[in-house]
Amino acid sequence: MSEDRPLERTVFVQDLLVVLASALAAHALRDLLSGWMPGLKPIVPTAVYVHLLLVFLPTWALCAERVGLHRVPVLTGPAVSLLRVVLVTQAWGSLAIALILVAAQVKLNRSLIVLFIVLSTLALAAANLLQR
Repeated sequence: MSEDRPLERTVFVQDLLVVLASALAAHALRDLLSGWMPGLKPIVPTAVYVHLLLVFLPTWALCAERVGLHRVPVLTGPAVSLLRVVLVTQAWGSLAIALILVAAQVKLNRSLIVLFIVLSTLALAAANLLQR
């Protein structure tokens, strides 16, 4: 962390909340889409994937810390640098989801995962641009 630790901690917590909110929004949006698109499989209950969040969030947080997503130089640097860091963090998070799904053999809607990755990437990029 840089000299501005309180700011960086605040940004870090905000980013975690954005990721969590994205997961909830993806679930709600996926439920809404299933009404419009009858070809989609029924939504998996929230209780089935809560344990994924319990593994995913710390994994994502560790990656975000390692690549410095919340650091002041990243937030004040060029937008391209910020986007690169967001995408790297999301890539590691996606890898964590894939490994969890393979290891745990959990039933989960692929459309839900795609919605979550897209929503969380866009929300993180928007939040970090606003934090600038």
